[in-house]
Amino acid sequence: MLDGIIETLQRPTYPGLLWTHVQLSVLGTLLGILISVPVALAVRNTPLGAAIAVNVGNLGRAIPSLALLAIVFPFLGFGFAAPLIALTALATTCTAEVRTPAKITGTAIGSWMRVRI
Repeated sequence: MLDGIIETLQRPTYPGLLWTHVQLSVLGTLLGILISVPVALAVRNTPLGAAIAVNVGNLGRAIPSLALLAIVFPFLGFGFAAPLIALTALATTCTAEVRTPAKITGTAIGSWMRVRI
């Protein structure tokens, strides 16, 4: 098993493929953040907007990653753009609605600080 791992790491194409993977992961995450944060800020005070954002995010999480790639590949081909679009779409689906009153949050932080001291 170790021989197979060492053989894979010694392939001449491995560093390039690893770099492409890192680029896709970082760019997909950053694009997801650049899309999600403004949407979250826009709907943070509207219950209807928050509900729509959460439900669209949950719908996006229901689509498997490979299915999303299968949907994107016919339109963009097998280049860098197709997985980048798919990863960005997956990164934007991480939504949650958190409505914790400030008093409860403050009490929890105070309890945590007393335990830590």
